[in-house]
Amino acid sequence: HNVDILERDIRALHNGIDIMTIETPWQQSERLDATKKVTILEGMTTTFIDSKWVDLSIYIYTDNETELKRRFDRDVHVRGIDIEYLKASQDERRIQYELFMHPLLENFDIVIDHSNDLFKILKNQYNDIMKMHYLYYLQHEVFFPYNQVIFSLVMIKIQKINL
Repeated sequence: HNVDILERDIRALHNGIDIMTIETPWQQSERLDATKKVTILEGMTTTFIDSKWVDLSIYIYTDNETELKRRFDRDVHVRGIDIEYLKASQDERRIQYELFMHPLLENFDIVIDHSNDLFKILKNQYNDIMKMHYLYYLQHEVFFPYNQVIFSLVMIKIQKINL
């Protein structure tokens, strides 16, 4: 969780420089193409980057039970994490979200509760057609086909683009 490195990478993409992602045991490194018009970032760290890099921020909340189920599907089956470690870390993880993420809820443009396989929009600051087009794209092209929203809390930030 390094905000400076994340901002460096966002600046590189914004300035037309491709970057490579970090290789992990469950995912090979890949090139991020700076010519793409939309950049999506997720995770807690994105909450703390300078908002000048953001056109739209989305906070997706799930309850503890839904998060644990998704973490089990992702971390145990895909990443090979020990199930006992996963269970033991869940309470600590939820405390981190309660302390660091939930208080910032008001700062997000759109807030979605995705608990119990429901999709409820709690806040939407954008009525602008273009912004809603992006939200539609994200919901239909990224969220559902891409691992069925595997993260319990996802912050999505779209790279600044000129339309």
